[in-house]
Order: sequence, then C-alpha cells, then structure tokens
Amino acid sequence: MKAFINNRFILIFTIIATLYVLGRQSDKYFGWTNVRNIKPDHVLTIHTDGAGYYAYLPKWFIYTDSKGFNFLKPITEKYKNPHFISGIRIDEHHPDGLDKYYIGTAILSSPVFLINHGINLLLYGEGDGYSKSYQLTVSFNALLFYLLGIIGLIKILRFFNLEYGVIALSILLITFGTNLNFYTVYFPSFSHVYSFALIAWFFYFSLIFGSELKKKNILILALLLGLIFLVRPTNVLIVFMLPFCFKSFKDFIIEVKNLCLNHKKVLFLSSFVILLLVSFQLFVNFFQIGTFTLNTYSGESFSYLSNPKWKEVLFSFKKGYFMYAPIMFLSIPGLYYLFKSDRILFFGWIFIMIILTYVTSSWWCWWYGGGLGMRPFVEFLPILILPIPFLLDKLNRYLLVGFLVISYFGIYVYQIYQIQYNKNILHYDGVTKEQFTRVFLKTDDRFSWMLHFEEQSIGEEYKMIESYHLVKLDKWSNKLKTNQNFILNFDTSDPTFMIYPCNNVENKEVAFRFKGG
Repeated sequence: MKAFINNRFILIFTIIATLYVLGRQSDKYFGWTNVRNIKPDHVLTIHTDGAGYYAYLPKWFIYTDSKGFNFLKPITEKYKNPHFISGIRIDEHHPDGLDKYYIGTAILSSPVFLINHGINLLLYGEGDGYSKSYQLTVSFNALLFYLLGIIGLIKILRFFNLEYGVIALSILLITFGTNLNFYTVYFPSFSHVYSFALIAWFFYFSLIFGSELKKKNILILALLLGLIFLVRPTNVLIVFMLPFCFKSFKDFIIEVKNLCLNHKKVLFLSSFVILLLVSFQLFVNFFQIGTFTLNTYSGESFSYLSNPKWKEVLFSFKKGYFMYAPIMFLSIPGLYYLFKSDRILFFGWIFIMIILTYVTSSWWCWWYGGGLGMRPFVEFLPILILPIPFLLDKLNRYLLVGFLVISYFGIYVYQIYQIQYNKNILHYDGVTKEQFTRVFLKTDDRFSWMLHFEEQSIGEEYKMIESYHLVKLDKWSNKLKTNQNFILNFDTSDPTFMIYPCNNVENKEVAFRFKGG
C-alpha cells in the first residue's frame, strides 16, 4: 500500500485531478461552456485590481495610438460594465488615466494574450482585448501559472527527499485548503498566483545554489527576482530566504566573498538583469506621470510601521490568515519536525513569517480590500507550507489517520468559505466576530447579502398589504405621491417606513429578514 501511494503516478494523477477541479470551478462560475444561470457579476475575470494589472496588455498591443488609457471609455460603454476601468485612476489630475499597478503580471500574461489576439485577428479581423475569449485567456493564464508554481513546489519538496505520497497530499492541501484556490479561479486577473509561481522557483533555485554553488544559478535568481519585483514589489522579501538555503551562515558568507572577489562578471550581469527589469517599470511610470519613480501608490503608505496589526492579519475574523486557511494551523506542530530535519531552514521559515507578517500588517489597509482571506500570504505558500509535509512525513499510521481527518475538515471549511464569498454570504471586505459566527458554514441562498447591509428594526405598528413590501426610507421623502406607490400606517409626519409594491422597484433586488417577537 505504501509503495502504491508513494508512486510518482499518484503525484501525476493528483496534478491532473487538481487542474480538472479548478477548471470545473472556473467553468461553473464564469460559464465558459454554458452561460445559463450565470450571474452578471460572474462573467468577468477582469475587475477591480485585476483590471489595473490587465490594462497594459490592450494598451501595448492593440490601442497603441490611444492617449493613456482613453481606450477604456468606449470599451466600458460597449460592454455596459464599469469593471474594466475600475482599476484605473481617472480624475482632473489624470484625465487620460493612471495605472498604479505594476507591469509584471501583464508581462507574464502577454504570450497567451498575443496568441489569442492573433486568433481573433485571423478569424474575425479584429479583437478589442475584452471580449469573452480574452476573458478566458485570463483564467487560462492563472491556471498555467498555478501549474508552474505546483511544479516548483514539487521540485522543492523532492529536494528534501520527501516521498511522492507526501507531496501529493501537500498539493491537495495547498490547492483546496487555502485561498490559492480563490485567486487562481475566481480572481484570476490578480497578481497572486503569478507571484506564487515565481517565488516557488526562486526558492527552489536558492536551494540548488546553496547546495551546488553553480554560478549560472545566480543569473536565474536575478531574473526571477526582477520579475518578482515587477509583479508585486514587496515580494522581494523572498531574497531574505537565500542565506537560509545554505548549509550554514558561514558557507553563505564565504560564497558572497568569493563572488565579490572572483566572479565580478557574474555579479555585474545579474545586477544588470535586475536593473533592466526595474527600468521597464520606471519608464512606464515616466510616460504616465512624467517622473521616474517606483512609488505609484500615492496617498497610500505603511501607516502602521510603529503599530503593526499583526494579530488582525493572522487571527482576525475580518481577514485573518489562519482563520480563512485553517489547514495552515498544521504548520505549527510541523515546525517541530522541520526543526529536527533542517534547523537553518526552520529559522528561515520563522524569519520569513515574521517579516512577511510585519510588512503586511504595516500597510494602511492591512486587510487589503475585497477578497477572501489574507491575500499577501498566497505568494509565499511554497515556503509557508513546508512544515506540513515534514510533519506528514514523520507520522505513524495512527497519527496519520488523525492528520487526514483534520485535513479533510480544514479543506471542507475553506471550501465553504469560498462558496459563501461567491454567494455574497461572507462580506467581501471583512466581517466581525458576531457576523462571522452568524453565518458560519451556512450556504443557503437566504443568507446572501445578510452581512452587506445595515439591519433595520421596526419600532411602530405597520400594516402589510398583499403583494407589497416594507422598505426602509433612507433618502426618500414622504412627499412622494402616494397613489398606488405606497401606503403609510404611522401617526407621524415624518414616516420611517413605507410599503412598496413588488412591481415598482426598478428591477432592483430587495430582501427582508424578519425576527419574531
């Protein structure tokens, strides 16, 4: 049985199975093969932050003559959807649009984008960059980089001689027990799955360089680090993992001295590669705002450097890392086995976890806006997952059963979170403890939007008429003509509630929840 589980074909089957499930999730949500019963807000892979990451592609390859991002205005009108322009800042200071997002995601997406654009030109003679086929390529790119990241993770775990069965289960845990799933399938235009792949390979080549000291690996690391910066600049924190990939700190220092004294050409070429990639972003920013700068997030900063929100980042009900990926609690006991197997790597894990948490919790918007879970941690999962396979590798058959039960529960809970988010049961921008517990593990449609609006209570007697709804008067005026629009039942000149006919809501959905007295 053990020989069967630890066969490489089990690993290959696991990879194929995860890709199939992720593809099915994407198809069900976005309706690639069947658009029936798909909600309007589910037809777009390009939205919010993702719209900013993506906008460079049509700008570079289709609307080359457009001034700034003005091409987005007719695109938005064509598809009657503002999501395509939601990631671009347009105001009196930037009438042609300012894209604050870095260009790395667009660069990595460009090969598949260009292939799809070429097919559109061949078949239809045109392509606007935002039709359904372009939306599909965004999902395809995300799945592609998920696969590249998983292959990188496999290389990492094989470097430590972990068995195929352990690796296969680790892939299932990281794929379906964390928000890597969410940012691969449901928010594919965001940068996180791209960073996940790059960091996995950077970590792998760091381990190879630390063990073999081959100079060609320095150029590979430089290329990966430059791309990591272009996708999401704060992710260059991964470079701090490099010293922990050597057998000892003494070996690392010796190698650094050796490079500086005897391999200056390699260091020069590596530095040139990084600077060349960084210069791309500098020139993009210059053409947008007329200044060579890397700070495109004006008005946004690390406001909590002296008071980092680390408890909230890790454990809050709003977006806490462990709360929304409970499977990662297994990394805590796993640290013991990581320490026993590789002490320097153990300290590297601790250091990266501390510095990642500090930088993340120092940002002014420490919950990082809409989304599921703590998304800045997605890209570092190739490192954060490490204690779990080391734990799994050391378990006897009895403890393994307990591990599998806990793993199943962790994946189940996360998948429920994902369903809740997609059905608007969990609030997109975070929830309180009271709200979290109120909808915990509930997936029925009647809980949709419950946490998105302020609850109202009715203090006076009211009269409900057949086929009429009770609606809170917000900015409405009681001077509205009654006719058959509403009927009031209060002895007050400033009514709080009105009764509204079902057929007079202008196609807007209205929901009510009543509590008995």
